[in-house]
Amino acid sequence: MFQRPRLKSISKTISAILGCTAGFAGGQEDALPSGAVSPEINPLIDLGAGSEMLRAPVIPEPVPLPDGSPSAENPHAIKMGQTDRKWKVIPFAGLEISSTDNLFISATKRQSDFFATFSPGLAFGLGDYDGEIRQLGSYEHHFEPLELDPDDLAKNFIFARYNVNAFFYDKNTDQNSVNHDALISGRWEGAKLTIGARFYYQTLSDIDIEVGNRVDRTVYGGELSSKYSFGGKTSIEFNLSNQSYDYAKQLSWHQWMVEDWLNYQVLPKTKVSLGTRFGSVNVEYYPTQTFEQLVGRVDYFPSPKVGFSLNGGVEWRQLGGAGADAVIGVFNFTGTYLPFDGTLMAVTAYRRNTASILLSDANITATGFSILVRQRFLQRYFFAVEGGYEDADYRSRQAGAGSDRQDRTTYIKSGMSCDVTKNLSAEFAYQHRRNDSSSANLSFTENVFTFLFKLRF
Repeated sequence: MFQRPRLKSISKTISAILGCTAGFAGGQEDALPSGAVSPEINPLIDLGAGSEMLRAPVIPEPVPLPDGSPSAENPHAIKMGQTDRKWKVIPFAGLEISSTDNLFISATKRQSDFFATFSPGLAFGLGDYDGEIRQLGSYEHHFEPLELDPDDLAKNFIFARYNVNAFFYDKNTDQNSVNHDALISGRWEGAKLTIGARFYYQTLSDIDIEVGNRVDRTVYGGELSSKYSFGGKTSIEFNLSNQSYDYAKQLSWHQWMVEDWLNYQVLPKTKVSLGTRFGSVNVEYYPTQTFEQLVGRVDYFPSPKVGFSLNGGVEWRQLGGAGADAVIGVFNFTGTYLPFDGTLMAVTAYRRNTASILLSDANITATGFSILVRQRFLQRYFFAVEGGYEDADYRSRQAGAGSDRQDRTTYIKSGMSCDVTKNLSAEFAYQHRRNDSSSANLSFTENVFTFLFKLRF
């Protein structure tokens, strides 16, 4: 039950917020011990609630260091592998105030605006769901592959979350909207068999670079995952996933995919895998596409501070109807490095093939990368810089047709973050994004300034 805050507690909170600025000159107040990792630390740079699943590469969180255990000085740290057997209910909220100079990412009719996003929510869970907690407020759903956990401890949990994203615009009030974001996930790990599940549902109203405007859509889907260990060094996986994108005005599409892997632990910190993927894509008003992939994977975690995963191979795609078959290479790479206490470096790279939501007879081959550097200083202050690039090639499904359109998108964003208390963080960030398109009316530049509060009880 919530109690009415007293004047004294409000005064303390205001003083703590002011301390974010004063702390730069005043030293390390309430410092954590060297090497400890606090679970209350939120990822810096979260420019805009409501980001949909799988539209951008995921930046992995740093692995907790072994000495990040609870202590008198750091009672909130989570020991790696520690299990909480009690149900917990976690209210959380975000308040974001942003300014953009190109609300509709237009090439010729730029419109600036201020807008606020209020995002209250509620999460609850049982078990080892600390990885899910990191996602509170970031609104990016992804199923973390089970084999990427660098430790051998069982992690069982059930976790659910729901939040509302309410957008309010100063000038373009017709863009005001209320969106919904729901997620439920779980995992059970036995001696040899591991089973996981994740299901999500989102309604979104924001920009889409392919369309060159703001669009309304509903995104939903899920994944069932399983892994069986034969003991020793060999294990197998079988996964089933679905992605669905329902657009108000553009072409909706739905994808099903079956994936299997044969894993072999070559060295204590190195695992190699061989796998296949089979799937189908149903694009509105167009024949069903099918695809097959032959892929390999290497997971390497030499220490809690270094790790990477690389998977890739060849995709054969049958485009249906009068469309020609296509063969392309696909891959996904994620790597993290923690050279010093409080320092994170992360790299992602990818190449994937998806259906166009604007051109009924085109597919998109997207190749891109991103680099993130984040530094903690004075224990509760953060600075981060991230940049990325994507080349999106639109190709007609018709035999002998060339490229219909090419987009080259770059972005850079930087920001400062402060953990005001163990429950409240404040961030200020700036993002510049540019798209150079072969279709001149779809090229744009955009600058966004964001001030964000995140509160978790």
